[in-house]
Amino acid sequence: MIKHILLLTILAIWLTDTMITFEDAYSAKPLIIFDKSAYNPFATAKILIVDPASNLDREKIDTVQAVVYTKSNVGNVFKFTEVAPDAGVFETLVRLTPDQNEWPADLVVQRNDVLFVEFSSEGGSSTASVNLDFSTSLITFDKVQYAPDEVVKIFVLDTGENKLTNAIDTVEITVWSTTDIKGSKLTLKEVSTDIGVFAGTLSLVKDQSSSSIMLKVTSSDVITARYTDKTLPPPAKQTEPQAQTKDLLAAALVGPKKPQVEFTPPSEPEIVDQFGNPVTDAQLGQVLIVQDTVVNKQDTSQKFVYIVLIKDRDGITVSLSWLTGELPPSVAFKAGQSWIPEVEGKYSIEIFVWQSFENPVALAPPKSLTIAVRHPLQ
Repeated sequence: MIKHILLLTILAIWLTDTMITFEDAYSAKPLIIFDKSAYNPFATAKILIVDPASNLDREKIDTVQAVVYTKSNVGNVFKFTEVAPDAGVFETLVRLTPDQNEWPADLVVQRNDVLFVEFSSEGGSSTASVNLDFSTSLITFDKVQYAPDEVVKIFVLDTGENKLTNAIDTVEITVWSTTDIKGSKLTLKEVSTDIGVFAGTLSLVKDQSSSSIMLKVTSSDVITARYTDKTLPPPAKQTEPQAQTKDLLAAALVGPKKPQVEFTPPSEPEIVDQFGNPVTDAQLGQVLIVQDTVVNKQDTSQKFVYIVLIKDRDGITVSLSWLTGELPPSVAFKAGQSWIPEVEGKYSIEIFVWQSFENPVALAPPKSLTIAVRHPLQ
């Protein structure tokens, strides 16, 4: 009895961060648990399989096998070792790498990848997945067009710069205009602790010089903001090709609006699971895909960026993802971005279709929807 209490205590440490309960852990179907909600490309993923049916010898340490793979890699069969005799809980470590030649490891991952685990036993079959986070950042204005005397809001998403868990981090950007190409530097502050989303404001002025709080513009100017992103986290070095810094740009217009091109999503956005089934009752840890159909109604090809912004009930951004592409004339495309909710509650989802981040002209009106996320046992 004491042994089982100790095993449950060890398991409780795992389950605290993953919002899984003991009832889940010892259900008939095997349960796969990741120790994190997302991994960077150099992480070591610690994975648990809870499967009492595989506890074949109560006096010895049993082992099981499961397939670990990604969207971009067929993966390998990994051995999971029981954490203690008669536990029915099995563990393995999977070392990740973006480049096997530079940093040898168990599994190669790529940007926008997803890590999958598949396991089968007499107790049943289970599949689980988790996102790979390469700390790709984004810089954007709050509008695509401003009057010459407006206040501009600028946002940067960079989870890699979320260095202080209980304090506000900052990042620096450069902003300039057609009138003042030298521009000025602006410090953005994290909008909340431990989130990696930064914001700042800058006043547009016509008759004053640029400063840390103002930018000189003239009607019909283009204003541009630049943020330098490190594309890979440590241990990659800036001298290595895979970790070169990358300048990200956002642009907006000053003055009268230009007409939008005819490029609109004809359908309403929807949320589906990883198998394409509609989801109306979302659960914690479930892979959700926000998707919509966009169609190019022009007689020429059109480049676009499809952006999905997800906020919690307090209006805090919890996910910002995007994909880019180019549509031939009169072709429809089903665009989608994945999201794994980590906290229960109601979420709002906004979808944008722009020409590009460098030229963020809206190709379609923004769309929105909401979804509630609950614990699996509720």
